[in-house]
Amino acid sequence: MPRPSISLTRKKTSPTAARVPSVGREEFKRRRRALLKQMGRDSIAIVPTAPVRMRNNDVEYAYRPDSDFFYLTGFNEPDSVAVLVPGRPQGEYILFVRDRDPARETWDGKRAGPDGAVRDYGADHYRY
Repeated sequence: MPRPSISLTRKKTSPTAARVPSVGREEFKRRRRALLKQMGRDSIAIVPTAPVRMRNNDVEYAYRPDSDFFYLTGFNEPDSVAVLVPGRPQGEYILFVRDRDPARETWDGKRAGPDGAVRDYGADHYRY
């Protein structure tokens, strides 16, 4: 009787990629709307994400975004800030993100960039 084979290879992932739960874009939008509804008209929420943490001189820990930031945005990249401004005519959700950089993306993994912030994460505006 033949023995079942066992594969011992691992799937390669980006060193900064964290496991992202399958929460839809509409859920993040609902969460932001709920917070905006609780905020006063003349208020602003500034929610930064966690920075990259160095393990030693040349190795980083696997990146994990700040829980509050991720809960509101679903965005999984460092050096980002979400700004929520209730009643702002130009858009209530602004996402500050890193610009695309093909040289760094070779090492760190693909970045959403400014266009991805609007297209994939529902930001009304972006800054970098």
